[in-house]
Order: sequence, then C-alpha cells, then structure tokens
Amino acid sequence: MRPLRAVFAIHGAITLAGAFVLIVFPTAIPSAVGITITRPDYLLVYLVAAAELAAAVLSFGAIRITDWAALPRCCRSAQSASRTGRPCGSS
Repeated sequence: MRPLRAVFAIHGAITLAGAFVLIVFPTAIPSAVGITITRPDYLLVYLVAAAELAAAVLSFGAIRITDWAALPRCCRSAQSASRTGRPCGSS
C-alpha cells in the first residue's frame, strides 16, 4: 500500500503544479504543443485547470484512504479522468 500512496502523492503534486501553471500562465502549456490560445479562449484553459485541480484533490485524498475496497475506485476515477492506462488490479 505504501508504493501506491507514493504514486498518488507524485501524481497529485504533478497535477497540482500543472493546474497552477495553467492558471497563472494560460498560454504556456498549450503553446508548448503548438496550440495558440488567445485571451477570449482563456475560459477553456481555466476549465482544464479546474479539472486538473479536481484530479489533484482526488490523488491527495487517496493517500489517506485505509480501506482497500475504496482504492480501486480512486484508481478508476483517476483513470477515467485521464483516459489512459488499464483499470487498477488488471494484468
């Protein structure tokens, strides 16, 4: 359970940092991948930042969970938010 908590802590920190970058510098991340964002489009960036904040809260909240039955739900929630990877516990 300790390695899973470390993964959640690292994920939460990276996601929180990404959210703050999107809020403070709305054009930084989109321009890094070749997307041009103008001032009227900032609302879309702020909505993505809000989703990033929600994922960070979920990850930091999962660190404190002691119930093994609840951890796969946190994994699935994080997975459905990012749409990557396989479900937790699958091989």
